Amino acid sequence: MLTRLIRTELGPVTLDAPEFPPRQLNGKHGHMWQWVGDGGELISLSVAVRESKLVTERGVRGHLTWEVRKVAEDLDPGQESRVSYVPADVSGADASAAATVDGLREGHAVRSHLVVTTDGARYQYVIHALVPDNSRGRQMSDALTTAVLIYPWTMPE
Repeated sequence: MLTRLIRTELGPVTLDAPEFPPRQLNGKHGHMWQWVGDGGELISLSVAVRESKLVTERGVRGHLTWEVRKVAEDLDPGQESRVSYVPADVSGADASAAATVDGLREGHAVRSHLVVTTDGARYQYVIHALVPDNSRGRQMSDALTTAVLIYPWTMPE
């Protein structure tokens, strides 16, 4: 059985997330929420919202490329990773891009599913689901990254 997911509102982002509470970090330029799973079908989920000048389609694609590179650098050295760019349909977004990165991390097969999106005005959003690379993990990854909604928002001071 998959970790129970509930509809969760995080400022400007609404998505299906684990029912247990996330850890929240507030920074000068944004906010991040993170769930750490038990590794069964979820290793971690993070959602970041930050002010950005990269609120165009090109900016979103560029940031996704940077995120993919960072994830690939965290995989085991000497192991090949597989990157697949996948459709990203984020309701309320001005532009979105997504990718999966499969490889070995600490000897375990993992999949990172990354979604980068923007409201086209002021904020960029990054959703990163890290799961075991197996059928249960892929099912969890899809559930976490396919029902994302963003809406106009002003970051609290």
